[in-house]
Amino acid sequence: MEPIIQEGEPEYTDLFECNQCHNKATIPSLVIISSQLVSAILGGALSVYLFIQHLSKVLRSFQFNTSDNLSINFTLLAIAGLFIAGFAYVFYRAFVGISRRSKYKRH
Repeated sequence: MEPIIQEGEPEYTDLFECNQCHNKATIPSLVIISSQLVSAILGGALSVYLFIQHLSKVLRSFQFNTSDNLSINFTLLAIAGLFIAGFAYVFYRAFVGISRRSKYKRH
């Protein structure tokens, strides 16, 4: 696979072309992959922190049998869980990009 440089092509992707069959492939650039990794790690860490904070408040409400802001904390707990899932997906896509990039750079 040889890299292709085309005029007017956005720089957030890299184009490669096979020497034998002339098949073209577009892979994410290193800047995109590194920004995905950084945002997934930082966002995931913040989301896990918020998840733990709201989980402790929900468990404390169950422990002391109070319903003070239970629905709000449970809702925020669910939202933090969704954010964790989203950042895990971004982290997964970054590793898919890294593996695809390494395959094309190797050949």
